[in-house]
Amino acid sequence: AEQPSAPKAQCGARRADRPIAGSVIAGLVSGVRDRFNPVQGGADSLAARVRFEVRLSPEGRLIGDPELIEPTGRLDPQHAALRRAALIALKRADDAGVFRALPADSYDRWRVIRVTFTPEEILFL
Repeated sequence: AEQPSAPKAQCGARRADRPIAGSVIAGLVSGVRDRFNPVQGGADSLAARVRFEVRLSPEGRLIGDPELIEPTGRLDPQHAALRRAALIALKRADDAGVFRALPADSYDRWRVIRVTFTPEEILFL
């Protein structure tokens, strides 16, 4: 009997890129989530969302600091706290080798990734 293929998800700077396996994306999300400790606040904090552009080396290591691309401008306290928690999680995930799970033979698809954080979820786009 044929085995169903793993679900696919997109990871990369361009939507035209072929998708990375869903199991790899799930591993990234899990690896970053384990290191993500957002500050819990009121109802306003649940609506907070920050998005980063992350550049990775062929070895799966961060190149420089992740760049905040959303929101732009001055951050309110909820967004600033979420930004700090997200940066810490990304750097700790890098130190733990989480991004090294990305397939080396498809580096062109994941050399730049976008990661969105809310207090409740993490999305790799």
